[in-house]
Amino acid sequence: MTSAAGWMELDQAKLAPLLRMKYHDTIADALADRGRPEEIGRMFAGFQNYLSLSARRSRVGMNAQEVNGHQETP
Repeated sequence: MTSAAGWMELDQAKLAPLLRMKYHDTIADALADRGRPEEIGRMFAGFQNYLSLSARRSRVGMNAQEVNGHQETP
């Protein structure tokens, strides 16, 4: 999966279906567990940002190692 495809998987439009899946089609349970819709939206957006930053850092780290001729061995 490319990073662009990963980003698409966390599209804001997919939040409601994800909550329905986790809370067995009961948005009221999701709200009771996670808080107001605005809070849930902010949490989801924050998670998207975290994943995006982590992916960028990983790519930058990998590129720097390749440029310097270093590769980690498992």
